Amino acid sequence: MRSSHRLALLTIVLTAVALVAGCSSDDPKTPTSPPASPVTPAPPAPPTPGASLSIATSSGSVQINSNDPVQITITGQRTDNWTSLPDGTPVTVTTTLGGLGSQGGPTQVALTLFNGRASTSLFAGGTLGTAIIRAEKAADATFGLAIAEAQVRFVEQPVTFIQAVVPSVGSPNGGEVVEVIGGGFEAPTRVLFGGNPAVVRSTSSSRITVETPRLSPVPSNPTPVAVQVFAAYGGPDQRSDTLANGFTYSPSGGALQPLVLSVTPASGPNEGGTAVVITGDGFDAPVQVTFGNSTVGFIEAQVNSVSRTRIEAISPRLPSPATSPTTVDIRVVNLSNGLSGTLAGAFRYGSALFISSFGPGQGPFTGGTLVTIFGQGFDEPVAASLGGHAQQVVSVSGTQVVVRTVPIAVQSCPSGNVVSSGPASVTNIETGESATSGSTVFNYTIQKPQLYGVSPTSGPQAGGTLLSLAGANFRTPVAVDFTVGGATYSGSVQTVTGCDADGYCTTVGVRTPSLPNTAFAEVNCDDNNDGTQGKKWVAANASIVVKSLATGCNSQPLSNAFQFNPTDTSCRGDVAAP
Repeated sequence: MRSSHRLALLTIVLTAVALVAGCSSDDPKTPTSPPASPVTPAPPAPPTPGASLSIATSSGSVQINSNDPVQITITGQRTDNWTSLPDGTPVTVTTTLGGLGSQGGPTQVALTLFNGRASTSLFAGGTLGTAIIRAEKAADATFGLAIAEAQVRFVEQPVTFIQAVVPSVGSPNGGEVVEVIGGGFEAPTRVLFGGNPAVVRSTSSSRITVETPRLSPVPSNPTPVAVQVFAAYGGPDQRSDTLANGFTYSPSGGALQPLVLSVTPASGPNEGGTAVVITGDGFDAPVQVTFGNSTVGFIEAQVNSVSRTRIEAISPRLPSPATSPTTVDIRVVNLSNGLSGTLAGAFRYGSALFISSFGPGQGPFTGGTLVTIFGQGFDEPVAASLGGHAQQVVSVSGTQVVVRTVPIAVQSCPSGNVVSSGPASVTNIETGESATSGSTVFNYTIQKPQLYGVSPTSGPQAGGTLLSLAGANFRTPVAVDFTVGGATYSGSVQTVTGCDADGYCTTVGVRTPSLPNTAFAEVNCDDNNDGTQGKKWVAANASIVVKSLATGCNSQPLSNAFQFNPTDTSCRGDVAAP
């Protein structure tokens, strides 16, 4: 009874303790201890000042030996706030080409920054190339190392030349608009006709449009005068050229004068039929276009269309073509006024023959491979060869010859897989002109027999076991040799199967040869355990080789590929003397 009272009292006490604990933790009015004082984070360390340099050039290129320099500007800044580096900061500038500060000056100069900048000039010498400009500020107590680079190309000086004046005939009163055609023109330009300045309307690198000056006194007969052009007139790089008798003052006034500048394409077959575009100026329909020279004569071409600067025509057939390519002139005549223009050596009959490439670059010695020879000037009929062997020509165009390779004989098995090798060659039979591929060659190849496995792998001494030899590149007729010790025995080939279009096969069926007793090694024996030693023959392992009789190529020997079991396995002589 007393113990039960004690248990009830203990329960009441524990419950009270639990209630007190719950109130102290869950009651929001229960005071708590004040929080700890906040910690102020330390300010970040200021960034370490760095330095940055940049280079600006007034031009990316300059002509060699020019007296007009490229201006070099160096800018320096701090990298912490991107303000200018302090005045007086030293900077070293170097160049790999040209001179700094003057023509022929040094390749290195020392500068100081002011308001974050410094400048110098780069003069081109006489060497073509690219000048590497490098600026460097050495590290000091406040700022670190800074480097910058830029490039300036030293280029060749342009050449100014006059090719023609179109039209090339005009009135002595002047004021006619003509074009001076050539190259290397650079504004400002000055153009003189017979020493008299013309009015320049516009200038490009290849054409100057001008108004012709008046010729005084007015001539009574056509009077040719020289035309002179000054490019970059008045500057340090002024250039000039003169075309003698470039323009004719005619009392009857001007007329369109044909000027033939180019023809595309510039070659074609002797049979003609090549569509060409003749470019120039002063063409005035109707026109006559002729191909020829004093040797072959002048043959009129078919004209399809005419504009002032372009004629589309068809090359005529060359009569009695020579055995070698023939170069002819192209002449254009304006039939309305009889004026003509000629471009000498403009077109080549019997196109320039060359081989640019061909493919594929190899094929089996059995032939049958289609090979395309690429190039120019192929003119049917042609003869073609690969590796020194004449080939069957399948098709011919001006830029392609397709041949089918012929089979070649294999005199002996090569050490590698190339039977014959040599360049491609094409000959235009009518002219005898030939071209070869040079160092690019075609390879006639051979695939040598490869023996992978044998089944079954053993049989009797008497032979006759039918084996299946698995491998690749077996080419009929084949032979199979079995080598035991130092002696070789021939099997009897039954079948060759699994052949592809090139005649290479994968399986050979062969019956094993019969072996003599001498092919087997002998060992001592005592089968009856009477102490007398006898002799017995033991199984012999044979290596197998597959031979291609047509090419002389053999497979690598497959060692220990087949086991011959002797017929007599007894212990001979194992009998004690009586």
